[in-house]
Amino acid sequence: MFTKIFSQKLVLFWAGALIVAPLLTLASPIIQINEFSPLPTSGPSWVELRSNATSSLDLTGWFITSYVSSTTLATTTLGSVIIPPKGIISLDVALDPDNNALFLFDSSEQRIDAITYGSTSIS
Repeated sequence: MFTKIFSQKLVLFWAGALIVAPLLTLASPIIQINEFSPLPTSGPSWVELRSNATSSLDLTGWFITSYVSSTTLATTTLGSVIIPPKGIISLDVALDPDNNALFLFDSSEQRIDAITYGSTSIS
């Protein structure tokens, strides 16, 4: 099975069928997982967060959780991090290059954003 999100549409290839469905979204999260690299050519894996806010946001106490194996979660807690209005920040995070999911939580443990991906490799 292959799953990917393109332009607010869910694209699913399953049992020989291609299914495209619109995603139901109420509003964009104030902070989004913008990009990530679970298997960079050099350096540690990283996650980039993008702010949709019109003012600076304090992300102190927010955290990113990801699977580093099929049974082990790794949590990266953000220290004193301020993201500027409409800004972008990159963070080093432990990621597994295969079958992973990333979850972004605020300091009250409310899930703000999430993303899943399949196996990655360098050719």
